[in-house]
Parts: sequence; C-alpha cells; structure tokens
Amino acid sequence: MPKVTHLVYMRAANSIQFAKAYKERDREKMVLVKIEVKEIKKLLSRHAADSTGAKLIWTSIGDNHWQRSDGSLAKYEVEKKILMIATEKQAKKIVGF
Repeated sequence: MPKVTHLVYMRAANSIQFAKAYKERDREKMVLVKIEVKEIKKLLSRHAADSTGAKLIWTSIGDNHWQRSDGSLAKYEVEKKILMIATEKQAKKIVGF
C-alpha cells in the first residue's frame, strides 16, 4: 500500500459553490478563506503521531512553518490560503517548501 507523502488543507468560503466550481474547473469561483492559527494548530495536532502511533511534537520554525519531531514539515501559504503537511522527503521535492 502506498504511503501518504503530503496533505493539503483549505477552507472554502461556501462549500457547495466550491464543489460545483471544482467540478467545472472554474478557479475564479473556488473561493478560499484564511485558516486561523488556532485551527492550524488543531489540524497539526491531528498529525502528531507516526505510523506506529508514537506521539510526535510540532515546533514552529518560522512564520507559518512547523517541523514535526520526525522531520515532517508543515507550511501555511497565506496568499493561497492553504496548509500543506509533507514528509521530510516529499517536502524537499515541493517548490517553495
């Protein structure tokens, strides 16, 4: 079974309109809103364990960047309004991470 290498979180302004725009590939109507820091921390806490269930810790490594104790990285892109979480290996392959 393939392993998950990265996840992307985003918050739609209107989930029904977003889903319709997504199906139609209409980027202009795919409106996103900011994910607040409190919510980002909650999302990161969901990913605070490795595949064996061992607890891991997220540490801030700069503005809108976090690193997990196993090397995984998270980045919130303010302009794009997306939170990306990636394994250490995958993050090296993603431009701008």
